[in-house]
Amino acid sequence: MFSSYATAFFIRRRWQIRRSQALRVLTIARHLGLAVTEQPIPREMLYIADEVFFTGTAAEVTPIRSVDRIVVADGKTGEITKKIADEFFAIANGLKPDRFGWLTPVKVTATEPVSA
Repeated sequence: MFSSYATAFFIRRRWQIRRSQALRVLTIARHLGLAVTEQPIPREMLYIADEVFFTGTAAEVTPIRSVDRIVVADGKTGEITKKIADEFFAIANGLKPDRFGWLTPVKVTATEPVSA
């Protein structure tokens, strides 16, 4: 379940997110009004999580369906994970304003318009 390229997030009781890193996801969570607690958690806590997801450069925001072959909740993407992922991808893809200053504009000179 653990990855060398991503940070695992743990959600319990639909109001608390715990993590070790990934500032953008934390910023989004706080912006959405979620309480965020940063602390190490024992692996066993993942077994009783309501939601778990990876985040990182390659993982972006990726739901985790099971931990050690134990299904997380109902095995589907949770409501909080979906909200965070939707906000993350909307900002990254320019569908919502970058109110956090994360994106770097790149000047493109082309004879044809560039589409998403």
